[in-house]
Amino acid sequence: MECAACRTELERLEQRVARLKALPAQRAPRDRWPVVREAMVSERRRTSWLRLAWGGVAAAAAVVLVMGVQNAQQRQVLAVREQALNALMQRSQQLDATLKDVSDARRVWSGREAGAVVQLEDSLSVLDSRLARRVERQPSQDLVNLWKQRVQVMDALVGVHVTRASYVGL
Repeated sequence: MECAACRTELERLEQRVARLKALPAQRAPRDRWPVVREAMVSERRRTSWLRLAWGGVAAAAAVVLVMGVQNAQQRQVLAVREQALNALMQRSQQLDATLKDVSDARRVWSGREAGAVVQLEDSLSVLDSRLARRVERQPSQDLVNLWKQRVQVMDALVGVHVTRASYVGL
């Protein structure tokens, strides 16, 4: 080594080599499986928790959706029942008015006609009693059925009176 620059470079490289040799020796573990396995288990746990959390969110959303649909359906059923109930009550009022117009206390009834009228009026009284005991905020199907029965009985009663009035008028 004749030139000074080369000698300086050589000394610098030798010092570097000496420093590298002075570092503590580290050996790679022969079996990396426990570390890899622990990383995999940790990743699975994290993924499982994420899936569980998103599954819970999805289940809650489904429950809210189902409850909303059921609520809408229930409101629709109640609206239909209320319309039916209002129509039945209005028809009942019309039949009451018609019955007042055609009934005549001075008429003479046959035993069969009088028995039919008494039976229909008794049925009407029972239905009115059942309706009077009903106190509901929302119309039930049972209440609608009671009003249907009342309208049917009223219709039959009006029919008896109208038939009798037209027969007597002949």
